[in-house]
Amino acid sequence: MIFNWGGGGKSVPPGATVLNRNPIFNKYSQARAMLGHSKFPESIPMSYANLSGVDEFPVVRKPHNSYGGHGIVLIKSRRLRGERRNTWYQQFIDKVREVRVYFFDGDLCMVEEKFVKNRNRVTWNLYNCLRWERNRELEGSSKLADIVASAAKAIRVDWGAADVLIDKKGRFWIGEINSRPSCWGGKKPKLKMTVKDGIYQLVDNERVDIDLSARMWANRMGRFLRNS
Repeated sequence: MIFNWGGGGKSVPPGATVLNRNPIFNKYSQARAMLGHSKFPESIPMSYANLSGVDEFPVVRKPHNSYGGHGIVLIKSRRLRGERRNTWYQQFIDKVREVRVYFFDGDLCMVEEKFVKNRNRVTWNLYNCLRWERNRELEGSSKLADIVASAAKAIRVDWGAADVLIDKKGRFWIGEINSRPSCWGGKKPKLKMTVKDGIYQLVDNERVDIDLSARMWANRMGRFLRNS
């Protein structure tokens, strides 16, 4: 059993079951695939390959491959010279809330809401994020679960987390989907497992700051193995 995250890239033994076997990692390609194949395209912001194709401002400029909000910039007009190599553009959503929706094998597992220092900043990650709090009310939202599951299927991601923006009208918008959410931080993985009696278990003593999401992944993987 292989649970790929962040691209995997290793050879797969014959007969192995692989989750995230062949996902779409390029963020622009993700956005286009979700727009084209999600059952809820109204929940996917419009995307543009280059600035010349943008018909409404502002937009956000994003790197093709990034994490944690790195490199995301607000572009308010065509005059701001927004073109950069290896970037693309996404419709700006005037969000009032942002949550991370964790999913595994079609199920919504957990929702964490971001609380920030400055709500006017484009990115609510990195140095702007004060804390994450679990939101059990949104975990019970069938609409949110359906939107995320459909988008994940469109980009062939079996387990991961969607960054979902919520606007003033309460509408959900999928900013992007991460294939290695809360699995990696610093010099060591947050999610490190060992096998005992054929079951993967989290190695607690690898880090003292193992967070809730890493423990959740370990439990989900263990349950998946037991039921396989």
